[in-house]
Amino acid sequence: MRGFGNILLYQKDKINKFVKHTTNYIKIIQGKNKDPYDTFDWLLNVNNSKIKQKIIYWLSGGLTHFEGFFEINDPKVQSIISLGRKFGYKLVYIKL
Repeated sequence: MRGFGNILLYQKDKINKFVKHTTNYIKIIQGKNKDPYDTFDWLLNVNNSKIKQKIIYWLSGGLTHFEGFFEINDPKVQSIISLGRKFGYKLVYIKL
């Protein structure tokens, strides 16, 4: 949704970019394209051997609109948690 807002507020050639963004979004939902913002596999695996303390802190619930709101049981979150465990990370969940 932020991508659509960015196009509407700041981009030139709004119609063409809106169509491309919508098409790409639909393909991501259908599983035809990879979500370019889903980089957890790379983040958790890159230079994995050089990291001495592998800890991921999941913070949820804050007081501002910048805070991330998610449910720990969400399949996407569970997938990321499994990936962290696969690469040997300790996971700490903190609900604010």
